[in-house]
Amino acid sequence: MKISSILKIGLLSVVFGYFLYPYLALFNLYVSLETSDEEGVETRVDWKPFREGIEKDLDLFAKMSADRLWKEQQLKITWGSQTFSKEISEKVATPGGLIFLFHNPAGFSDQLKKIFRKSQEAAALNPPSEKTPYKPEGPNFKLLSERLQYAFFTGFSSFELRFKAGGLPYALVLERQGISWKTTQLHLPVESL
Repeated sequence: MKISSILKIGLLSVVFGYFLYPYLALFNLYVSLETSDEEGVETRVDWKPFREGIEKDLDLFAKMSADRLWKEQQLKITWGSQTFSKEISEKVATPGGLIFLFHNPAGFSDQLKKIFRKSQEAAALNPPSEKTPYKPEGPNFKLLSERLQYAFFTGFSSFELRFKAGGLPYALVLERQGISWKTTQLHLPVESL
């Protein structure tokens, strides 16, 4: 009887831990972003797929912008958009770029538009930031309900968080790597920019 109770408690603990772990990983990422801790952000993101996803979103944004400008007959034809998207993704997909997006989502989208119009350098998406101490606060349920759209598993080893920041929809994807969870994708709201 004691052994089966211990096994049940152990199994429940493992299941509970499995379901809780991605939320804990998100909270740790949140604290790192909130405090502008670049080292903390660095360890919580798998940067290779993260950069590839950002580059893919920026390529889509460049195509949509070109199509819109073509219709408005304001297009200046350039063939370097893929190289340009790669250059921008290398600035955005960094701890500093992610911290800038977290603290200033409206400014981020404005900067992105200016960069694609070639009126600003890509380095503007990765300004220096100072690390600040974390000040815990109680949850703001009204704000959470306005911003948070979805936060749950999309597969056995994947977890998605859909949220609004600066009035724009974003999606953050975490994937299980071994026993830990890392952020692997940030879907930019290219349709809304």
